[in-house]
Amino acid sequence: MKKTLLMLLLAASLCQLASAQNWVPTGTPPSTPITWMIIDGSTLYATAQKQGSQMGGVFRGNLAAQPSQVWANPTHINYNLNLNTSTTPFSILVKKPYVYVGTGDGPNGIFRSNDVPHLDWMTNVTPPPPPGQTFNGALFHAFVEDQHFIYAGTARGTGPGKGVWQLNPQTGAWNSCSAGLSAGAMSVNKLAIWGNEIYAATTDGIWHANHTTTLAWTRMGLAGQNVTALIIADGKYVIGGTGNGKVYHAALGTTNFIVDAAGLPTAQVNALRFFSNTLYAGTSGSGAMFQTTSSTSSLFPVTWKQSNVNNQFNSVLCFESKGNYFFAGTDKGVWEAK
Repeated sequence: MKKTLLMLLLAASLCQLASAQNWVPTGTPPSTPITWMIIDGSTLYATAQKQGSQMGGVFRGNLAAQPSQVWANPTHINYNLNLNTSTTPFSILVKKPYVYVGTGDGPNGIFRSNDVPHLDWMTNVTPPPPPGQTFNGALFHAFVEDQHFIYAGTARGTGPGKGVWQLNPQTGAWNSCSAGLSAGAMSVNKLAIWGNEIYAATTDGIWHANHTTTLAWTRMGLAGQNVTALIIADGKYVIGGTGNGKVYHAALGTTNFIVDAAGLPTAQVNALRFFSNTLYAGTSGSGAMFQTTSSTSSLFPVTWKQSNVNNQFNSVLCFESKGNYFFAGTDKGVWEAK
């Protein structure tokens, strides 16, 4: 009996250790912060921040390749994308036949390219700023889409955010759709869509609106909190991460947020992902944390554990997943969980 129990405990420990260590570098983009990723078919796109001699920009890789071959040439697709020292691409969205990239911290905005073998970012599709204002210093930091429109959130960079904007890709027309947001909520860090609702993580909590009608935002919760990460998990929960290292969840359709911070460091939560019955949080300075669960019914309460126990990377800025593929965009490039 004791031998059987010991074997079970050893197997559980080995399983946990294997899952915690099983991050594999994809080689390129090389050791530079990855600000956003998106999978389209068999293609993985990543936006990278310039760091030292390492060039930032937009990268494109082959999802089906082995980790070391994901970013086979050509990978760097910055043609006519003005990436000077004050410009960083922060987000990317594929809506056929176009690819959109959002930039920030300079006289920048949103650029569009045809989805062709060599993307060319000649088309600037930045929305017109509010009267008497500019987007200089704001970050186009969040993209989501529904059947008809693209939504862009503007976050605080060196200047304040300018709310949420809606693009009709057929006509190229933009509309400001920030009605109801508080002044603090005009800095939008993340967006998410589930069903008829669009959700916004802002510097003044989480907000939601019905995107099938005229958008009118109402506060969902976490007033005064700088919410820096946001997901809808398995169609059941709204989960937000904050700048002071907290994760909160609320059941869809409710406004009662419960804190889930046990074991989580007091570092900004940059990204959240629910993958393979596991909730992951990417943090600044503490890498990736995870909570293993067998189903969403047992997801809460959460006790967080370290995922990258060998400190392969220090910060996780974004996640992306599809099918069996799971990637972390880190301060040291893109890593894949195998």
